[in-house]
Amino acid sequence: MNFLKGTDLLPTADELGPLTEDQNLAILEALFVTVLADGKIEPSEVKTFTASALSYPWNWGQGPEILREKLASVATRLKGVGRDNMQAHLSGLGQRLPSGSLRDKVFAGMFALMVADGKLDREEKAAALAIAGELEIPPSRAMELVQQVTAARAAVSKK
Repeated sequence: MNFLKGTDLLPTADELGPLTEDQNLAILEALFVTVLADGKIEPSEVKTFTASALSYPWNWGQGPEILREKLASVATRLKGVGRDNMQAHLSGLGQRLPSGSLRDKVFAGMFALMVADGKLDREEKAAALAIAGELEIPPSRAMELVQQVTAARAAVSKK
């Protein structure tokens, strides 16, 4: 997901700074759930997720020990969440994020994680559309964000 650096698709410290603990955790949960979207968790996905989570300018700090604590909290909260019941967990996620701009960036981060392994299967595509809906992102805007993420990934791949 490092390919999103230098774009306007990642939340800034100014955007994350005023968020509540629950709002920050909503973002972290969204990223975490994305790893589950294809129904299997691969080491490369975990590595990409961890690097992504460490790159966000969280208002609680970016120290690995703090992030491990937050991830443990999220893992406990999401225990038992899988592809079959992901929709139930995602319900209301958009309401926990205070602005359309932040929801766009969370969706872009989620989609970037989905394509980080270089492939996007049918289940992941369906999950991306469902996630956009839960984040209250209109389909046309979701497609714009998908195109921006795809272009950013392609630009980095060419280097």
